[in-house]
Formats: sequence, structure tokens, C-alpha cells
Amino acid sequence: GGSIFQAPQPAHSEGAGMAPGPAPIVWFQDDAWGGVSTDHIKVWDFDVDWSNPAGASVATPVEIPLAAFDSFIAGTGGDAFANLAQPGTSQRIDALVHVMNFQTHRYDFGTHESIVYNFVVEPVNGLKISGLRWGELRRSGGGDWELFQEGTFVDPTGDESVFMGGIGMDQEGNIAMGYIKTGTSTRPSLFFTGRNDGDPLGMMTVAEQPIVEGT
Repeated sequence: GGSIFQAPQPAHSEGAGMAPGPAPIVWFQDDAWGGVSTDHIKVWDFDVDWSNPAGASVATPVEIPLAAFDSFIAGTGGDAFANLAQPGTSQRIDALVHVMNFQTHRYDFGTHESIVYNFVVEPVNGLKISGLRWGELRRSGGGDWELFQEGTFVDPTGDESVFMGGIGMDQEGNIAMGYIKTGTSTRPSLFFTGRNDGDPLGMMTVAEQPIVEGT
């Protein structure tokens, strides 16, 4: 990734679906990066020993192939962090590339565990319009994590950018994702979409709705 920051993230787990055992740490890697041959996500198990911190351990990562993606969005005017358009100004917004967006969640449903995640991608290289690659990993019976579903969510109404996603799942397996939308005709505003458990895999089927419109 060169000089752009990179940030593996421990999966968060709480409430009725809190999952026991080591905490998974997740991060994606892009085949455009040096030393990376395929687009994939990695999962490390981080086993914390609170009684003996020196006894903590991180397992060899599981590498899970993903559909092809482009994780980099070029900057403008020599500023790598000026990526996404907004109305009425030439100043662009940082897309926050190369990181798992807040927050990766882990759930225990009894029959299986799930992790949901999202990160910024550029669906069409060079357009400086972002989408969100999201996905769900599953494992059962103490086996390895595997990809259950993934998709790329883009602005459904035009050529605007969506970024800074936040994704979560309820006890029924339904998924919601909030995000910021910005572009030449949309001031940075907060929206959400989602899907119901049992909907076609890899699709956000809930029509996007605004939460707070930017000014």
C-alpha cells in the first residue's frame, strides 16, 4: 500500500450474540499491493490471556479469496487524501481507503458464527467514485472461517460516492448498513440500506433511506 495507512481490526462482539473464545482480527489485501497475489481477506485468531498477558497468542491467518476489487482511489492536487467530490467546491473528501470501516462485528447464532464487514472500493478505476464492498464470513463447529456472501454497494440513484460504512446484524440474521453519500450534487449526508435474512445473497435489498441530510 505504499504510504497509505493500513489497519487490521479486531471483530467486536457483545450482547445476546456475544461469541466466546479468541477474538478474530480481520483485514483485506489487494492484489495491486506489493507481495499480494490475489484479492482476499485474512482472519487471525487473537487469544488474550488476561491473567498472563505475555501468554497471548496470534494464530496463523486464514486467507479467504474475495471477488476482484480495487481498494485505491487516487487523490487530487498532490493530496492522496483528497478523493471524493462534494458540491460547490473543488476540495475533495478523504475516502479512508485500505481500512476496515467501523465496525466489524462477530455473532454467535448457536448453529454458526458470522462476521460482517465493509470497506471502500473504486468500482470503476479512475472515476474517483467510491462504493462499499461488504460481506459476511461464517464458520461452524469450530472450523475455519469461510465466505458466505459478499457484494459491492454503490449509489443507486446516480454517480455519487458512498463511504464510511457501518454494518451490523440482528438476531434474525438481517443486516443493516449505514454510510455517508457525497458527490457533485449531494452534500455529505448519512443514509442506510440493508437486507433481510433469506434475500438473494450478496444484495442489499432495502431501498436506501436518508437519516441526516448534509448542509
